[in-house]
Amino acid sequence: MMKVLIVDDEPAMLFAMKRMLSTMQDVELVGSFQHAEEVLDFVRNEDVDLAFLDIKIAEDNGLELARRLRSLRAELDIVFTTSHSEFALDAYDVYPLDYMVKPISRKRLAQTVT
Repeated sequence: MMKVLIVDDEPAMLFAMKRMLSTMQDVELVGSFQHAEEVLDFVRNEDVDLAFLDIKIAEDNGLELARRLRSLRAELDIVFTTSHSEFALDAYDVYPLDYMVKPISRKRLAQTVT
């Protein structure tokens, strides 16, 4: 079972991602967050295999969050989600597994999870 978390400051996006992930086999959604600090606390104490991170999270920076998550869990797979495709090149500094531009379809999400 793959343990997945989502970080996005838009409640509608969290809801949509939760709904899509809940229909996928072998995926367990272990957390959804709107703030970086909550995620870091969670990842210190819980196993997570895959994190979907919005690049622009309100006052937090998703790229910086990704770096901090990596320092806590080197093996964590990171997928960036964003409405802003101009961040793609900066995102690759963190070696993400994938980069998805919103809106995200269930099919596209399934490909990434697989």
